[in-house]
Amino acid sequence: MNQTPLTRQSFDRNGGPIPFGPRVKTRSTESDPNQSLARARELFASGRYDEAVDLYEQLSTSCPRNAVEILAELCDRYRAIPNPDRYVLYQSRFFNFGIQPGDKVLDIGSGNVPFRLATHLADLTTQDNQLGRAGVPFKYLDGKPVIQCDIARMPFADGEFDFAYCSHVLEHVDDPAAACKELMRIAKRGYIETPSFAKDLWMDTIAVSNHRWAVEHVGGKLVFTEYSPAQKLGLQNNILRDMACSPQTPREKALSALIYLKANLLNTMLLWDGRFDYEVRLHDVRAGVGRAELSASCATELPQRKEPHIKTELSVTPNPLEPDRIAPLERRSQGRRPRFSFVMIVLNGMPLIEYSLRSIYDFAHEIIVVEGAVKNCLAAANPDGSSRDGTVEFLRSFPDPQRKMRLIQGLWPEKCHMQNKALESITGDYVWLIDSDEVYKPQDLETLRDLLVKDPTITQVNFIPDNFWKGLDYIFVNPLFFQSDYHYRRLFKYVPGAVFTTHRPPTMVWPGSNRTTEQMRLLDGFQTRKMGILLYHYSYVFEHQVAQKNSYYARQWGDRVN
Repeated sequence: MNQTPLTRQSFDRNGGPIPFGPRVKTRSTESDPNQSLARARELFASGRYDEAVDLYEQLSTSCPRNAVEILAELCDRYRAIPNPDRYVLYQSRFFNFGIQPGDKVLDIGSGNVPFRLATHLADLTTQDNQLGRAGVPFKYLDGKPVIQCDIARMPFADGEFDFAYCSHVLEHVDDPAAACKELMRIAKRGYIETPSFAKDLWMDTIAVSNHRWAVEHVGGKLVFTEYSPAQKLGLQNNILRDMACSPQTPREKALSALIYLKANLLNTMLLWDGRFDYEVRLHDVRAGVGRAELSASCATELPQRKEPHIKTELSVTPNPLEPDRIAPLERRSQGRRPRFSFVMIVLNGMPLIEYSLRSIYDFAHEIIVVEGAVKNCLAAANPDGSSRDGTVEFLRSFPDPQRKMRLIQGLWPEKCHMQNKALESITGDYVWLIDSDEVYKPQDLETLRDLLVKDPTITQVNFIPDNFWKGLDYIFVNPLFFQSDYHYRRLFKYVPGAVFTTHRPPTMVWPGSNRTTEQMRLLDGFQTRKMGILLYHYSYVFEHQVAQKNSYYARQWGDRVN
């Protein structure tokens, strides 16, 4: 079932109970199907649609030989309902919303079919009828107030609404995590519905309706998975959709009736009270192996972002057998090309992040991007800690045909925590740190890979960068960069359980080791530069980059930075 069992009880103004939760279906005790059918027709004629449909459903399963005839009649009954909407057609049959007189009810994304119990309507736009409404005009409801807003940034106070109705909206949004947080922030309880993946596929509605997410209710959690390009293509045939929407024969009418009759199987439905869990999955880490998590929250800390729990202290125990640890790794690596897991931590990475990702995409085994502000850099971020400059939107639109990329978002204590969060997902042999303003030449990447194939005992590689200054025509190389302490630590041999103990400089320690990867077998910056392998650092090209770096370092080290 795509619903959450709830036991909460509401009461009307006179103290009478208003049920809230799954509705109990009506069942006929008549032994004669004809009498049950007659009763169903009476209920329909008197406007008691939910009870009538319950009886039609019971008859269609208890009299399978007459199922097509029964369901075809039900289809005609559905079409005779005046001013039908999803609530009347099926939602009220599965759920008691518990809305009482005087409740403040928001329909977010009301569009051309507003929720009849809403007191307030909201939509992304009331003018552009092509946006989610296929050209159908926005419908105003009895003079009720209409607010034009984005569901991810609603202009309402915390807990302003008693109930938030969100039907067939979240499959379209750019940021499901933000939308879910906002729903829980502005309302005490609510209802969410989206088409299921199966319905989207068979009705061929993914592309035609601009659906971005397949939404499932799994293990008590609302899970959003971004549709792949192949899934968006769908069946490329609208036969089933036409049969359901414009049925002609009895069988087609029976199919159309089943869409509403079994709506709980063809849609993802969630009635929530207080909060609900959600997860957003952007892309597979590797083809055919699960789906990568974008963000997850149990919504216990709204409206703030949930901070990942990462230990801030590391206990390193000496291991007298450590010199033998590299040999098994060497044997494991021989005979195949090493896999490089790139890790990028970023806040406001535009526009150079595009060039950085393109320079490594074909070479990378996977690319894990950890986005968001550290606590002392919130001044450069949105209130929730995310990038201000469109970085997140760019990452979600970046072409990823090989499904190498994974995006993790949060508000972070420090950059070391971001790096360690990425390590939880590593599946490659080497971790390669890369800033959003760093670029490599393809031939340099290949040279390093060939070197590591020949010598898998190397545990860390450092670089001396070329830094661009005030544009793309000038390079400055600080004399400090030629001191070993200032080489850029970027490439680390990885074993499961390894952690970064600091970010400045990045320092990796393997589990059970009392030495860093730099202390084991280092290829330092002097050697890589002598080989002609360069890290191109576009960190001081734009004025806003310099301002942001100065601001961050000033907060980090105070008077030591001018």
